[in-house]
Amino acid sequence: MTMAYWGPMLEQKRFQTINMPQPFDFKQVTKSLEQLIRYSFSLDFRTYTIGVVFLSTVVIILMTVWLEKTLYRTIGIISLVILIMTTTVIPWWALQQTPVSIIQYPGRFLNIFCFFVALYLAHLCSVGAKYMGKFWRLVPSLVIIILMITLISGARILWHAQTSVPPELSVIRNNDLNKIKRFRQKDYYPKAALLNTEHLIVKKEYNGGQIKPMRIISKDHFKMTVKSTENSKIKLPILYYKGIITRINNQNTVPDRTKFGTVSLNLKKGVNQIDVSYRYTVVAKFSFLISFLTVFCLFSNQFIIEE
Repeated sequence: MTMAYWGPMLEQKRFQTINMPQPFDFKQVTKSLEQLIRYSFSLDFRTYTIGVVFLSTVVIILMTVWLEKTLYRTIGIISLVILIMTTTVIPWWALQQTPVSIIQYPGRFLNIFCFFVALYLAHLCSVGAKYMGKFWRLVPSLVIIILMITLISGARILWHAQTSVPPELSVIRNNDLNKIKRFRQKDYYPKAALLNTEHLIVKKEYNGGQIKPMRIISKDHFKMTVKSTENSKIKLPILYYKGIITRINNQNTVPDRTKFGTVSLNLKKGVNQIDVSYRYTVVAKFSFLISFLTVFCLFSNQFIIEE
């Protein structure tokens, strides 16, 4: 189900050396159990927390886990142990310089925690539905739908607040170098481009002719016109990822990758209408398909085991 995330990432990693996620300071970002509970009542999406619903579920787990059968007793205990693992109860600061730091911060384990708590919560809803009327049996489903809408809305707010970059910043100009130095999000960035940011500049002219300002159609689609006095090569300030498509005068052309991790094109004498865009690769599309089919099968009860 998660192949849509790691499939394309592994493909790009095999294609070129990319910058892996940078770990945070474990001592600074790890919360105490008291802080984790207190932040659960906050609507601040910029900090990791479990929320009021799952906090209430944890309380119910503490009250009922010993009354459950082996399966759900195990699920409940695992969820509680994982919750403790995300706090300062574990001396995470001592693991800062170990391979464990690849997780970036202990809050990552809350993903696994939410999975097991969701299983337990679904079990509670199914048990409660047996003692409810037809109308009240719809209540758990409505609650789940509301929770999903809230989760998606919160994720969109967080994404746009922290990671969204305006399309005009996708192209780097002379006066934007200071922005590169201030922009701290470098995860999965081509390492070659990281080491040579001073070369990622839009130039007004080059040794083969003149360049008109680049037009930004979208964050992954660029157009520009280059008038060349001879056959030459131009280096564009556009990162070279697998899936890039380049066209010159409406004809497909094969780009080269510079040592700076950017796109290089061979130009002919005269006016060159350059069009550069990105598209999903076959591997990426296949990954999306596998994830979609998995979700579809799960929701169509193909993998539900009857007792």
